[in-house]
Amino acid sequence: MKKRLFHILFLLSTVVLMSGSRSANPISPDGTYKGRKLYGRVRLVPGAADFDVSISDCNGDLRVELTEGGCFRPGQWNIVEHGADFTVHLSTSGKDFTIEFSNFPGVRN
Repeated sequence: MKKRLFHILFLLSTVVLMSGSRSANPISPDGTYKGRKLYGRVRLVPGAADFDVSISDCNGDLRVELTEGGCFRPGQWNIVEHGADFTVHLSTSGKDFTIEFSNFPGVRN
């Protein structure tokens, strides 16, 4: 009886751990998503954007650093009103990927 109870608890804990695990990062290691680079001039829009992202406190798919100068690494974003390289819609659902703000931009491993 104890052995069977142990097996049931073990299986349940395994299922809970597996269901809570994160899926693979949708952003490629070179810092692109669906062939588009994720650095440069970014315009925030209320809808119909190139990327639909949500903000995470930690473990975002992409660590973003807001800059005012050149953007040469994945995650370096310069927020602009005109002449954007891509547009972003910040949302809570239906996201393409998640971002977190950081002083160390890049793709989360």
